[in-house]
Amino acid sequence: MSQQKHLLASSSIVLLVVFACLCLPSCGQKPAGLYHKDVNIKATGGGKDLVMTFDEVERNEKYSIVKVRHTSGASVPSIMFVTKGFYEMAELRGVGYFVNLKEWTDKEKNWLYKVGFSADRNVDPKTHFGEDIDLSKDLRLASVRQFALLFRGEVGTGTPGNAGRSSKESSGSH
Repeated sequence: MSQQKHLLASSSIVLLVVFACLCLPSCGQKPAGLYHKDVNIKATGGGKDLVMTFDEVERNEKYSIVKVRHTSGASVPSIMFVTKGFYEMAELRGVGYFVNLKEWTDKEKNWLYKVGFSADRNVDPKTHFGEDIDLSKDLRLASVRQFALLFRGEVGTGTPGNAGRSSKESSGSH
């Protein structure tokens, strides 16, 4: 009987260790595969440094929830950083269109966005993405192909693939 108790206790310990190895490392961490991008570009000529973080915090089939932490940056570079994040997420999803469905600010002053994605430009946002959208916004879908001209550097930069990118900028799924 004592050997059975020892075997049961050993089995319980093994199961507990396996559970801890599988579950605990993910506690408090972002689920694998969610999009992340950050930027830290030092300003020259008296401008503002651009310091921001862009995190996909929730992914659904047709939309994602994104949280942007804006530490520093002028308005135009800041919104271009956010838009580039939307564009890159659409590219990673393999769809041709994206749309900012809703935006708000949390109690820490982070910017939150509900971003929709579609392979078809002619979807009705109200029916395709659900009811939790801001109907006062311009809900026209933006074309990944058109934004590629800007973000891949094919317009006016002379350096394809490097538009708006610096050595301090990182992106992708982490």
